[in-house]
Amino acid sequence: MEQLSLTQEWDKTFPKSAKVDHCKVTFHNRYGITIAADMYVPKNAAGKLPAIAVSGPFGAVKEQSSGLYAQVMAERSFLTIAFDPSSTGESGGSPRSVLPRCPQSQSTLWHSPGSYRTWWRRRLP
Repeated sequence: MEQLSLTQEWDKTFPKSAKVDHCKVTFHNRYGITIAADMYVPKNAAGKLPAIAVSGPFGAVKEQSSGLYAQVMAERSFLTIAFDPSSTGESGGSPRSVLPRCPQSQSTLWHSPGSYRTWWRRRLP
């Protein structure tokens, strides 16, 4: 599996909210491509939360619109994740900057084996 080099600094086009916690996460799609994502969790969240996965429009990355939407929804008590589709942004895959395999990346959030899915589903109602 591909190892990604994720920036740990705030690299978004929007200001960081004091109402949510943010962290970078990765998961693998069914083709073995490593997908990079930002997870937003409401501060002081406990127990299971409703969850939303957000992917941006073609050519966009999670540091733009999808990240902003995810952060705002986390401020409203949702657990959210904004991700770069394969071959886009910080996610792996090649060739780069082509029509992304977005449905495969989205499907992976719910169907991939591994601890990430287990953690994600534990947080869902």
